[in-house]
Amino acid sequence: MFAFDTPGIGFLIHLIPSFILIALIILAWKYEIIGGISFIILGIIFTIFFKTYKDPITILLISLPPIITGILFILNKRLKI
Repeated sequence: MFAFDTPGIGFLIHLIPSFILIALIILAWKYEIIGGISFIILGIIFTIFFKTYKDPITILLISLPPIITGILFILNKRLKI
């Protein structure tokens, strides 16, 4: 939705993060441990790249969701019977 503000090639460039997240979710569905670790690493990268550690609200909104997602994928794999 946020990519509609740019026409042409800019539209695709703005969708690259979405494509990365879609690929990561597909990976996590097939290989939950690898996907979970990847999401945790993504959350750490978000923290460093976007400097979300400066404000508690931004760390809650940007960095924490992928970290929680990664933890949940790992827990799901560990708790499966």
